[in-house]
Amino acid sequence: MHNEFVLYIVVGVTIRPIPVNSGGGLDVENIIGRDGFRDEMLAALDRRSVVLTGERRMGKTSVAKLVERASPRDGWTTVRLSVEGYRSIDELTQSLLWSLERFENPLQRTARGLLNRLSFNVGGVGVEPAQSRLLFEDVVTAAVAETDSRLLLILDELPLFARALNQRDPAGDEGTAALHLLRRLRETHAGLRMLCLGSIGFHHVTRDASGVLNDTVRLRLDPLPCGDGGDAELLARCLLRGADLPDHDEAETARAIAACVEGVPYYMHKIVEAAERLSLSGTLDSAAIDEIVTTAITTSDDPWDLRHYRDRIPVYYGEQAPLARATLDVLASGAPLDLDGIVNLVRLDRELEAVARDDVRDVLERLEDDHYLVRDGENRTFAFAIVRRAWVRLRR
Repeated sequence: MHNEFVLYIVVGVTIRPIPVNSGGGLDVENIIGRDGFRDEMLAALDRRSVVLTGERRMGKTSVAKLVERASPRDGWTTVRLSVEGYRSIDELTQSLLWSLERFENPLQRTARGLLNRLSFNVGGVGVEPAQSRLLFEDVVTAAVAETDSRLLLILDELPLFARALNQRDPAGDEGTAALHLLRRLRETHAGLRMLCLGSIGFHHVTRDASGVLNDTVRLRLDPLPCGDGGDAELLARCLLRGADLPDHDEAETARAIAACVEGVPYYMHKIVEAAERLSLSGTLDSAAIDEIVTTAITTSDDPWDLRHYRDRIPVYYGEQAPLARATLDVLASGAPLDLDGIVNLVRLDRELEAVARDDVRDVLERLEDDHYLVRDGENRTFAFAIVRRAWVRLRR
């Protein structure tokens, strides 16, 4: 068995048991292979605010946790908020104040004063504002002043928050106004930084995405590197050590897991979790690993939530959804195609035979922004094999 609590050192890195945790919040100590990217983000934040992009399941929230933990060494007072589900700027203000209230004096004293002045119930049972709308910028201004101009706000799922505001607003621009507010605050306070991340792109919120973000640095979180000694294999070996599995060649199995899902941490957790649950009696080799992935793609209960890639198309692409689906159908064969090749094949669809070349190009760019596709020179292809395989299955 390979679940003994023994430490192995490979190229200066400790291989130790890590329990699988696919989808839940990871302990910071169990986040593998992201220290270098964390340091890159902290260096960028020293100069400007950062927008972190990357495919879902890549570990953006985990990286944000690493930044939160390490940021005090650079003098930051850091507040991390997950804003998905907030329905107004008022709720964001309330959450920020309650977070600031947990810090030591004088920030704590300032936050409590604002809470009292605005007639909040700090216990959160029933928030009763003393005025019709809380002024988020007033709270940020006070917080920056009390942190020696070193305030870092980490706003997780910010695009979802802004999009929800747009949907609730009859004019459809409240979320866009919120993004402009955040930009204005960043411009006003030299010591304020924001780390903005989310599972959808800001282009789904506003046509002026570049305008509300042009003061930020954009960084993309990629999969863990595979190959001998890569961080993907290190994570796989740690997960294998934390699982109750039959005897196997740990290094070879780790390489197979990492390669099968191209170094995406979430799917690596899922593979080891499934192998442990199934109590495999045979060898956990490449064939067994591929069978686990195939089962996850084809089973009706969709344990890896892969239907999301299909179901979000009409939500985010609206009238262009048929063209987006047809474009993905064309590329699902796996063969890279250039724009003209894609246009020609898309036009074979009777409903799209008159589609304009520019419309196809625009959809391709959006699909690249949403991490469905990648571009290599003039050719496009699916960014991840597992998403391509799932798309083929889901479109049958």
